[in-house]
Amino acid sequence: DRCLLLGWIEAKDLPALYRECDLGLNMDALNYETLFGTRTRLVNMMAAGLPILTTLGTELSEIIREYQLGYTVKVGDVQGYADMILHAARNTAERRTLAAKARQYALTHFSEQAVARPLLRWIQNPSRAPDNEEKIHRFPNIKNPLEAALSPLELELKTLSEIPLEELLAAHRDLRIIRNKPLVRIYRSLKRWFRTPEQ
Repeated sequence: DRCLLLGWIEAKDLPALYRECDLGLNMDALNYETLFGTRTRLVNMMAAGLPILTTLGTELSEIIREYQLGYTVKVGDVQGYADMILHAARNTAERRTLAAKARQYALTHFSEQAVARPLLRWIQNPSRAPDNEEKIHRFPNIKNPLEAALSPLELELKTLSEIPLEELLAAHRDLRIIRNKPLVRIYRSLKRWFRTPEQ
């Protein structure tokens, strides 16, 4: 019936707020931040034992769906999101079961010890990234893996990084000026006009 907007909440006050909530909501758009990022608020809600509803998109949301740790809907499915809120509101026992399962998962997989474990293993036996190891294997005379390229994209990046930024910007500016010259624009129009279908 009403919305109570609390504004910014300090992290230390969130657990108390979570205890007052029936469902934690997270809604994302489909963008790079969603695809390559995560939502730590979901981890916090899970660890606090708050049932959650989230749109899919982040790796964490896919984990939530795969392990049935909360409610999920597709990004942009407004009706599905609304329906899921109503479903959650009507199913208290289910919400509690999901919340308990999510809390256990978060404490097991997202604790400081759990997330630090791979780093600690690497520290005990450090090694280069696989692509850098491959570069050193293929190009034994290089001193720095950044000096070699394994793919056309890396080669292009390496080439661009060797050109001073000022030169690249000047070349870009000059090209834009040339392309906007009336004679060049006429030439391009004529070229399009006389182009045969086979071309």
